[in-house]
Amino acid sequence: MIYRFTIISIIFWTLLIGGSLAYNVDHAKTNMNQQVNAEAQAILSKDITFRRWGTRHGGVYVPITQSQQPIPFMAHVPGRDVTTTDGLDLTLINPASMLRQMMDDYEDEYGVRGRITGLKFLNSANAPDEWEAEQLQIMSSSPGDAEEIWKTTDINGIPHLRYLRPMIMESGCMKCHGHLGYKIGEVRGATGINLPLTAYLKRFSNIRFNLIASHLLVWLVVLVAITWIGRKASRRGEAYVGCNRRATPMAAGARRNSESRLPARRNRRRSRCRRSAPTATKTRTPWRGCVKRSGRTGPGWRRQSGSTGR
Repeated sequence: MIYRFTIISIIFWTLLIGGSLAYNVDHAKTNMNQQVNAEAQAILSKDITFRRWGTRHGGVYVPITQSQQPIPFMAHVPGRDVTTTDGLDLTLINPASMLRQMMDDYEDEYGVRGRITGLKFLNSANAPDEWEAEQLQIMSSSPGDAEEIWKTTDINGIPHLRYLRPMIMESGCMKCHGHLGYKIGEVRGATGINLPLTAYLKRFSNIRFNLIASHLLVWLVVLVAITWIGRKASRRGEAYVGCNRRATPMAAGARRNSESRLPARRNRRRSRCRRSAPTATKTRTPWRGCVKRSGRTGPGWRRQSGSTGR
């Protein structure tokens, strides 16, 4: 019985610690995913806010330099290139180009790649890949229901979170993209980022290792305690059974000795009752007591019974 209880306790404890480990690992993974999503949303929201600022101002003019030449696909925009009164040559950069340049610098600094893409594009660098084109088709088919899209995948052998948010055509976008045939309110593309997950997965791996090690340690300590208590209880049970086995013959012998003494005690009671028989004519109570104790009727009692009949 004790052995069975010990085994049941070990199984129950193992299931309990295993369930706790699974719950905590899953909880840590959920927290990691929430942190990744929160960072991706914060970065993308910053990019969209910056693009809308540029759209509100109709783009910005910057000096023409070796690194910044007039944008060829902006040639259809009136006033793309201007010269200031002091002779400085400037060129117009549209909001999408502003955002793309900022995203390139952000990738060089922090390793997070931002993207502006669409099914119709001015800059060939913004052409969608296969997955982006598929998602853009889904967004364009139902502009009113277009939602952000997440996907975890490997890029150049490194795990990334790909995040796309639909970009709706606004009045400020018509200046540069109106000739592509888009109308206000339609999905003209998407803004997205590719967020590396290496740091997050490494952190999660450390947390998972600590959880496994701590749960294993606690499981072993309690397992040893259960085993020790079970063995101790089993030894006490065996000792108790052994004592009972030794005590049984002794009790039987004592009972036999008591039974062997019983006739002698009865004989002594009868003798006392016979000696007290002459006094029974005056007092019947002692003789009756003797009769009750001895269990038999003496000759004196018969005489007394006969005398009472007269």
